[in-house]
Amino acid sequence: MSTEPADGEVAEGPEVESSGSETEGSGMPLWRRAIHIAVLLVFLAVVAVFVVYAVPQVIGADHSYVVLTASMSPEIEPGDAVVVGEVEPAEIAEGDVITFYRSADEPPVTHRVVGITETSDGYLYETKGDANEEPDANPVPHENVVGSVVVTIPYLGHVIQFANTTEGFLALVVLPFGLLLLSEAYSVVGSSRERGDPETETREADGSGSGDASTEGTDALVLTPAALRTAIGVLAVVAPASAYLAVRYPTAISVTVAIGASISLLVAVGIRLLGNGSGGESDDTADPDEPDDPALERNEIGEPVGDGAGNTIGETDAGAGSGEEPR
Repeated sequence: MSTEPADGEVAEGPEVESSGSETEGSGMPLWRRAIHIAVLLVFLAVVAVFVVYAVPQVIGADHSYVVLTASMSPEIEPGDAVVVGEVEPAEIAEGDVITFYRSADEPPVTHRVVGITETSDGYLYETKGDANEEPDANPVPHENVVGSVVVTIPYLGHVIQFANTTEGFLALVVLPFGLLLLSEAYSVVGSSRERGDPETETREADGSGSGDASTEGTDALVLTPAALRTAIGVLAVVAPASAYLAVRYPTAISVTVAIGASISLLVAVGIRLLGNGSGGESDDTADPDEPDDPALERNEIGEPVGDGAGNTIGETDAGAGSGEEPR
């Protein structure tokens, strides 16, 4: 049966059911995004500590050491790490904590300066451990001084020493990066099973919306989710391997490569975590004033719309109300 719209009214087309993309496009819940961001920030902070120890130049220092004895307790405990910066002789004052060599055959020592003597041959520093009752037996000439302690990182030495063992390297490097690699592989396999939105495929088959998309800037570099997952997978292999080489063979090149790979991996993971909550931007970004269904567009300008069964909606004819199709 055909129906006729009242004067001044525009016939409405068939209702278009919501595809649920609005709910899906909203992304993950806010609390999950907050957890992801918090985990990422903690991860970045932990990595930053190791970067400072591996490359003290990032904070303006020059060397880093692990404290082995308790002579500077309670300020510096065994297992703490100290980052040391080179200083001029005149810049060292009483109360400073310096790292120096007693001889070429002994490991470096970190003690506090309790006295300074200037001689014709240079400065001599009297040192003492905070936990020791007496000062050190021999004064330290400035040429034996490595530098002044810039910052102390508690407990980091325990982690460094454990990481230098086979078990520690497996637990702290291989296992975390392996789990990350497996997670990304699972994401790739899961995404391969979802071959697009049926609604999007239907619209592309109808040719609607394809013209504008093809005219957008094609020269821009687009980072697709698949490319991002691939990059994370590659970096998850390169970063631990380069870190192992940097620990075993600490050269400028190996340390630089390890830091670069680790930072790149962190950036890629951060983009992945933050991007998960942004939702997909597909057909939802279209102009809300433009109808998705061509039939609705024809209806707005007063053209007849078919109901799919051969009847005409919104057309005035002699057979209106008779249930017969006009001829």
